[in-house]
Amino acid sequence: MSTASMTVDNDESDTNDEWQFGDSPLAGVDEGGGGLLRQILDEVTAMRASAAGDRVALAEAITGSLSKIEDQLGQLRGDVAAVRAELDASGGVLADSVAGVLAAVEADAADVKRMAAEVRHLRVSLIGPD
Repeated sequence: MSTASMTVDNDESDTNDEWQFGDSPLAGVDEGGGGLLRQILDEVTAMRASAAGDRVALAEAITGSLSKIEDQLGQLRGDVAAVRAELDASGGVLADSVAGVLAAVEADAADVKRMAAEVRHLRVSLIGPD
């Protein structure tokens, strides 16, 4: 290509130089195969095949992981059911224990009430009314 700047005087000579391509850069390339376009097509095809293989491998990995998670969920459900059964069984025992504690507290409260009445009586007896 010409490196001279284009002016009105030499417009025709630059235009002629500009359109002289010389040897094709694709000389020696198998023109029956499409050259650069064929190479791009082959690379895209290879990338698609690779992506398809990656998708299949990923789908298999996800399926395997989901199967493991499903098994773990099944075990967890069994453990929760066992804990619920233990709580239901111990619920009666717990209720009996709470009832016993409440009875002891009520008895203590009655004792405290009786003692408070005795202290008031002694105070009135010793000191007199307020």
